[in-house]
Amino acid sequence: MSVSPRPDTVAGRYHYAHPVHVLDIAAVRAQKMMPAIQRTRGLSYAGAYLKYGFHEDGFASGLAAAAALLPAKDATHLPFKIDLEVDRRPASAWAAVAFFALVEGTGVRHLVGLVGTCLLNLVALCLWRVFGWGGELRMEGKAD
Repeated sequence: MSVSPRPDTVAGRYHYAHPVHVLDIAAVRAQKMMPAIQRTRGLSYAGAYLKYGFHEDGFASGLAAAAALLPAKDATHLPFKIDLEVDRRPASAWAAVAFFALVEGTGVRHLVGLVGTCLLNLVALCLWRVFGWGGELRMEGKAD
């Protein structure tokens, strides 16, 4: 028995992956031009591509697009500021983006996970030896 849908009922198949964002010159240029078209002709643009490409950036730009629809004449306002400014000056931000792009692109994260798992197993083994946990294995059931 298969849990997959019948092939004749599948409308499409899509592969999703976590994007690795390293903004190039064209992307930075497009970001700088966004204010000229944002909220013109009844259109608001929202997406992570409007800032650094992180999930939080997509959320913030979507929230800003929704907030722009609030009537100005009403007393309705958000209790916080939405920060959509892209600060290109701090080297630490670019270093972080480059570092995570390198980690994602080279597969180093798998190595880090493997090493971390081994270290945690070693710590668990030491704790079991020091505190006497797991010294004996109890077998239940009948032996053949």
